[in-house]
Amino acid sequence: MQRIRVVQIGTAHDHAGDTMETLRALDDCYDVLGICEPDGEARRVAERRSSFAGMPWLDLDEALRLSPDAVVIETEEKRLVETAQIFAEAGVPVHMDKPGGEDYGAFEHLVNTLKAKNLPFHMGYMYRYNKAVQYCRDLVQNGALGEIFSVEAHMSCWHNAKKRAWLSQFPGGMMFFLGCHLIDLVYMLCGMPKAVHPFNASTHLDGVDSQDYALALLEYERGYSFVRACAAEVEGFSRRQLVVLGSRGTVVIEPLEERTGGANFGQLAPTRVSIQGEKTRSVAFAEFGRYMDMMRDFAEIVAGEHENPYDYAYELAVQKLILQACGIKEETPGKRA
Repeated sequence: MQRIRVVQIGTAHDHAGDTMETLRALDDCYDVLGICEPDGEARRVAERRSSFAGMPWLDLDEALRLSPDAVVIETEEKRLVETAQIFAEAGVPVHMDKPGGEDYGAFEHLVNTLKAKNLPFHMGYMYRYNKAVQYCRDLVQNGALGEIFSVEAHMSCWHNAKKRAWLSQFPGGMMFFLGCHLIDLVYMLCGMPKAVHPFNASTHLDGVDSQDYALALLEYERGYSFVRACAAEVEGFSRRQLVVLGSRGTVVIEPLEERTGGANFGQLAPTRVSIQGEKTRSVAFAEFGRYMDMMRDFAEIVAGEHENPYDYAYELAVQKLILQACGIKEETPGKRA
């Protein structure tokens, strides 16, 4: 595969540093042309981070003039979609971190622009590339678990008061920020629900009133699935989990992952698989780079080696569910292609 000439736009997303380190590590896939941070203060902070050391800094016009083969959008969440739109209109394939903004219309316009130009669109939902999640997905798709009637998904962490107050800028707070990953998993395994019931709330700890506790029920014909994310849970990272309940079996992944160093992760406890009539088995997975398979996949898609299994319609459906789980009942008017 010919190396993909790529530019990263933005350094303010929580995944920006790890993504750049991954692009640089995948030197068989990528030729990293540089990094662009349009926000002056964010750039000053980023210039002190080792993830970006030694990289050429570009302004937005320079990034466009380079005509890269692909672009990776890692701005702060509020600016992801509008920044990606600039490159979509310029005919550049886009990897964009999550989620797809709070304006469904603007996200739909972005997706439609990319679709009309037949450009790859790839989103940074990293659990799609988690080995245990992929194993579970395969069990669901081949029918080993029978009919799925519930998925229970948790993704929590502990943040200080400043970070939890920061969540107030997003509709649904923690649901928008991290719950989006869980919505993606439930949709992957169960498809579109009949209804979404959001119950996002504030812990009010430290006088912070943002919605730092997220909960949503997704209603299906055979029952409810739920997602839960809390920003004030002590050891919440270690209890991130996915439980899938089917008529013939159950899968428990707990924790979903644990950071083992840098951008490397692993499952510290084996995934438990219980199939009716069989002895419960434990399946272990080797340490993995959280972003390695994700960014290698993007390079292969841009190179035309395979189609993106998460197509335009998939991303639109996931984004619609995320906004419903955040409590946004109606699509926000926005641009449409």
